[in-house]
Amino acid sequence: GMDRATGSGWRGAMGRTAMRCQGKRTRRGGACSLALTLALLLVQAPRLSWAAWAGAGIADMTGPAADVNLMGYAVPQQVAGGIHTRLWARAFVMADESPGATPVAFVSVDNGMASYAVTREAIARLDKLFPGVYSDRNLCISGTHTHSSPAGFLSNVLFQITSLGFVPETFEAYVTGIVRAVQRAHESAKAGRSLRVARGEMPRGYASINRSPSAYRNNPAGERALYAGDTDLNMTQLVIEEADGTPVGLINWFAVHGTSIPNTNSLLSGDNKGYASHIFEHWVNGDNVATGKGRFVAAFAATNLGDISPNVNGTVCTNTGKPCDEVHSTCGGKNEYCRGRGPSTDPFESTAIIGRRQAELAWRLYGGDGPTRRRVGGAAAARASADRAALVDGPIRAVHAFRDMSDIKVKLADGTIATTCKPSMGYSFAAGTTDGPGAFDFVQSETTSNPFWEFIRNFLHKPSQELRDCHAPKPVLLPTGELEHPYPWDPTVLPLQILQIGRQLTIISVPSEFTTMSGRRMRGAIREILVAGGVLDGADGMVVIAGLANDYSSYVTTFEEYQVQRYEGASTLFGPHTLEAYIQEMSDLARSLTGELPEVDPGTAPDDLLDKQISLLPNALPDVVAIGAKFGGVLKDVSRSVYDLADRPVISASFHSANPRHDLRLEDTFLAVERLAEDNTWERVATDADVDTRFLWSRRVLLSSTATVEWRPADSLRALPSGTYRLVHFGVRKLITGKLAAFKGRSRSFQLRTKAADPASWASLATSRLLA
Repeated sequence: GMDRATGSGWRGAMGRTAMRCQGKRTRRGGACSLALTLALLLVQAPRLSWAAWAGAGIADMTGPAADVNLMGYAVPQQVAGGIHTRLWARAFVMADESPGATPVAFVSVDNGMASYAVTREAIARLDKLFPGVYSDRNLCISGTHTHSSPAGFLSNVLFQITSLGFVPETFEAYVTGIVRAVQRAHESAKAGRSLRVARGEMPRGYASINRSPSAYRNNPAGERALYAGDTDLNMTQLVIEEADGTPVGLINWFAVHGTSIPNTNSLLSGDNKGYASHIFEHWVNGDNVATGKGRFVAAFAATNLGDISPNVNGTVCTNTGKPCDEVHSTCGGKNEYCRGRGPSTDPFESTAIIGRRQAELAWRLYGGDGPTRRRVGGAAAARASADRAALVDGPIRAVHAFRDMSDIKVKLADGTIATTCKPSMGYSFAAGTTDGPGAFDFVQSETTSNPFWEFIRNFLHKPSQELRDCHAPKPVLLPTGELEHPYPWDPTVLPLQILQIGRQLTIISVPSEFTTMSGRRMRGAIREILVAGGVLDGADGMVVIAGLANDYSSYVTTFEEYQVQRYEGASTLFGPHTLEAYIQEMSDLARSLTGELPEVDPGTAPDDLLDKQISLLPNALPDVVAIGAKFGGVLKDVSRSVYDLADRPVISASFHSANPRHDLRLEDTFLAVERLAEDNTWERVATDADVDTRFLWSRRVLLSSTATVEWRPADSLRALPSGTYRLVHFGVRKLITGKLAAFKGRSRSFQLRTKAADPASWASLATSRLLA
């Protein structure tokens, strides 16, 4: 057994592992070389009661910032035209001290959701870097669910309609970012690090509300009485630290949609969770570290956010100013006018507010003493603000299986057997949500068919009676499970996964958006099994759902919510018993962790559809400028020579530019804000990754385009001294020959007047403004 006091047990075992590996031919990153690395590091590590091999990494995964439809709202005209913030993959790898330990990797990505096409390709590339280490079993990729990231990376037809099919540039950017992030996490990982988990509670209505309360109220009254309300206010947090308390990384889960920015936006953005990650990393890494380049990595990941909106001021009819009809979310029978309202009338300000509110609670759970502190310590007194907190110990491992969720026999609580259904979308799917209403005359909570839309639908495909009966009371609008041309419209075989992080945290990875009560039921069922089996600590153990993970299959509601047929119910692909099927299959995975069941059937991965993908988006064309102009030349310069920070100026300059699809500039930037230093050189103070800049791109005529660089210095997280500044634009143009050529342009210099401010007071100013 393992001697927890001295660690002699595992040190001896790891030493023997090292001896066995010596003399063998190993490949870089291979299983034996990983074991050898772990052995050597762990044997030399300080003698702690429990420690882990762990690391964190971050990489740029920003997709095309022009021409491509944005994923989430399914609005064809919502096409990328610039960058609010860059999109990042944040990876965390962890392994326990046991001989032959295999790490788990959790990756939170700033995009709409995971895609198994992306997951499969990322695993294949990681296997070349670290043979035999990362697989479907132990790699979890979870999308934050921002609705402002490029589409075209999912391989089923339904998700490609508005993106004009598959977009290779998006797919490649996402895969590249994920692989780089995992590689950096793996290569920076060290033994002797500690993990701890904490849980706190967000004030009600402060950062989230339920956008389908009428559906939630259809759940049993006795069940609802167990909870304080119709939103999950829990915030769960996993922290990686050095033995001395130096922060390494953080994963935070809080239920809220990435829809602070509406469907009229054209800028790529991480939305509120991306903003939370950005400022938390800045608080820890400090002013002098460029965004995305810091040692500390903070992921604000998705969980069961299915019915949860960041638009905390509720819904209103934009045409009258009156409240919307709650059941149907309509205004005079029309859904287009019923919209949710964030805490600000400016959606980017709402993004900052909701993001900062998540970051503030996360900071308190971490043990920080305020957002201006530059190094977060391990003070127990400060951490007492967490409702629950515990150091992690015990095994780190993963279980995984593929299941055809369209064909699951489910044993219900009364002993009867039900089945799931082939996928289909209901009428209320087309109605959209109050975060992003749909079009035409579709409304939410629709349980009857419309002869006109049935007539239109039947031109595409008339659903079978079996499908209609299986999905009742959902009126079938799109029978996606019966549509196979040119390839399947919806996924059916899906990845299910559980990651065990010691005895204190269990992560349930689901390829869907679970509603509040669906998530509660799933967590409760899995927790009961794991506690009874001795795998999860009954007092300190926490269970969290990682949403939109490894693939995507729309929503999961409870049976009762499904009957109401709000948007979430209409988008529950596999019928009224979808949740029960997920709980049943996940329960088998949980029992395999406890030993109650032998190794579960791993199932068969879904078909690889990459070779069948259709791409209708035209390639980016060559670029031209007007006669006498040049690429990077200034079209419109900064409007003043002196700006006062107190006026909250928006400083901008426009340039002759080229299509940003030619070069995504991963790990780079399309813009810079530069300050003239004392030695008369220009130093960079902001890029398009920062929250105080915006890169806007537009097409003037077919082959001619404009790029505008905007800077809002009052929104900067850094202390900005008075001085001389300028704006810079970087681009790449395509010649008629197809060759690419880089260019850049600069605005004239200008003065920025600020009051002297240290980083602490600067951050306090920003905090007080956003939290007022």
